[in-house]
Amino acid sequence: MAISASERSYLRDIAKKYMENARLPVMEERKQLWFDHNEMRRTRPPILFETGTFCQDIMPPLKCQSDDALGIESKLLLAIANHELIGDDQVVPPCFTVGWDTYFNMFDLHFEREAATEDDEGMHLAYHVKHPCKDTTKLFDYLRPTVLTLNRESTLAWKWTVEDAIGDIVPVVMSGPQLWVCLANLTWSLLGTEALMMAVAEHPEIIAEFHRRAKDEYLAYCRWLEREHLISLNNDFSQVGSGGSGWTHDLPAPDFKGQARLKDLWIHINAQEMVGVSPRQYEEVLYPFYAEIASAAGQVYYGCCEPVHELWARCLHKLPNLKCVAITPWCSEEIMGEALRGTKFIYSHKPNPGLIGVPAVFDEEAFADSIRKTLTIAKGCQIQFIFRDIYTLQKDRARAGRAVRIIRELSEKLS
Repeated sequence: MAISASERSYLRDIAKKYMENARLPVMEERKQLWFDHNEMRRTRPPILFETGTFCQDIMPPLKCQSDDALGIESKLLLAIANHELIGDDQVVPPCFTVGWDTYFNMFDLHFEREAATEDDEGMHLAYHVKHPCKDTTKLFDYLRPTVLTLNRESTLAWKWTVEDAIGDIVPVVMSGPQLWVCLANLTWSLLGTEALMMAVAEHPEIIAEFHRRAKDEYLAYCRWLEREHLISLNNDFSQVGSGGSGWTHDLPAPDFKGQARLKDLWIHINAQEMVGVSPRQYEEVLYPFYAEIASAAGQVYYGCCEPVHELWARCLHKLPNLKCVAITPWCSEEIMGEALRGTKFIYSHKPNPGLIGVPAVFDEEAFADSIRKTLTIAKGCQIQFIFRDIYTLQKDRARAGRAVRIIRELSEKLS
């Protein structure tokens, strides 16, 4: 459905409010905070909440009817709600980003998923993957040519739609895809957890060869993005992997001439599906291929949910272009605090999402205790706080904002 006249008028009012927020002096202060932090100057710890998983708890009811208008409305309102209700260090972009309509399916793999029963709000938060490969020695039988597609027409049509509605208020700019490198997810999706663990032990040469081929396909994908001019710089308000904002003067590369390349960008690498394999096995079957991809990038954010402390001393500390390391609730903060203190690496702490999303009544003291522990253990590290995987605020719209204030108060006291 086309955007109606009444929807257009409403969207333009929201766009004006959005730009008012984007132009606030605090946005320049946050931007400078991220610059200083990412370039390893001493700052207070920046804080970022990923809101997409609990947007239903902070956004007002959407008013638009057409799909196009809803797409614009939800994106603008989420940024406004984040600033007004949470007040973390996210910088509201002074633009509306439109991503290229691309499709990348490595080895043309398809996996069936069986969703869990919906919760009270109709969300499917859990699912079971039907892993197709039952014999590791047959792993390569499932591989077909990688699929890459680009639909310029649909992309430009969407860009024109946004520009026609609000483009004179909010500049519309093209944005390239986030570059997430999750090679282990493919082996896990094919084999499943138990079979993957056994395969690493019994057939490490097969798993290593699979990851080598996947590495080649991923780098080919990146070169395709470069040739098609689909990459854009992310050293700005862009979120970096599962971490913070990408503001840095250290990117792009010194020989940058206007067209972004892989070496000009932040990328995100993780291997959470390999939890359970030994550091020696990780180094044998996966690390060399991650290292090759990392060496071609500008800066690397490593980790998602996996604990990295067992990998650090053996190999992870030497990952090329590593900048940020995810420190999750399953990671030893003591080991990583000692390892990262005084180094060039950022301690990207992921607080336990259960402390925010599970209690019916927010236990501020329990949350404060966890933050106090991190600030004490990681004293001397370049710390940032990244909140992820929170799926509800228990209808308490103010909860995330209170968490931000607690961190800022404790950071000031314990710095």
